[in-house]
Amino acid sequence: MFVFKRAVKNGNIQTIFACVKLLREKTRNGASMEKRILIILLFILQKSFAQIPNQGFEYWSGGSPDEWQTTNIPIVPPSIIINGDAHSGTSSAKGIVVNDSHNHPFQPYLGIYGSGAQGFVVTQPYLNVRGWYKLFLNPNDRFLANVRLYDSNQNPVADGKLVIESSVGAWSQFNMNINYHDTTVPVTCSLFFTITDSNLLSSGQTGSFFILDDLSMSGSFNNDPLKNEEDVSVFPNPAHSEFHVNNLSKEKHFLYYLYDATGKMVLENKSPVTNEIVNTENFSPGVYFLNVLSDDKNIRKKIVVE
Repeated sequence: MFVFKRAVKNGNIQTIFACVKLLREKTRNGASMEKRILIILLFILQKSFAQIPNQGFEYWSGGSPDEWQTTNIPIVPPSIIINGDAHSGTSSAKGIVVNDSHNHPFQPYLGIYGSGAQGFVVTQPYLNVRGWYKLFLNPNDRFLANVRLYDSNQNPVADGKLVIESSVGAWSQFNMNINYHDTTVPVTCSLFFTITDSNLLSSGQTGSFFILDDLSMSGSFNNDPLKNEEDVSVFPNPAHSEFHVNNLSKEKHFLYYLYDATGKMVLENKSPVTNEIVNTENFSPGVYFLNVLSDDKNIRKKIVVE
């Protein structure tokens, strides 16, 4: 039981199936207790596949965390390494900017892309990625995280980005919001983490590092039109020069993101509000999608600009 729980926590598929195989063999031999346990564990197993594989970085092979891709190559010192300072369990993942053979900074990448670069399987439209981290950043360096979700045709339907600018010496939790620009339910997800410069274009400086542990996904995108009407009001629609966004629960604040029909983000607000007036005079006529994020809910509205 302990081995199975640990395997589920860290997404170790080989160990999970080995445990399930053993329980099935016991069940064939008439062990009723094991049969009941098997049913429970299979339920847990089904749920576990919606989570991030090896999310606690407990399993490593060849110097890299299992199920993850890294920039560890033979001609450069390892930039992703196992770390004994863990938020839970026995290990975490550390990404550090090292010097390459020409004494230039070499950027660490820790990603989970899967076959076809579309990542791991998800079973619902999650709203955020969370995890525990520590950071040491040289001046002007940034910690950058990205998430992207795809539909069954490998088209992106949602994404998110997190940028942290300051060093953090104690274990702290981050929360990266996922913003949807399509109503299609996602089936896979990719993630990556790195250290970059202030322009988010090239490597950070040698010695900057991140430490990650206990990653997870939570929340669920709300695409119920009746529920949307209860929570958020958008008017006028169609819009000519502007439209209003009002949270009908006045005490609750929200963030919003506006996408065009191609999925490109054209506007976002960075400070929580309870109502907003959006000027559309410089927008091209067409269909836009407004995502309103409030209290762990992501509410979607279709808007026409004329």
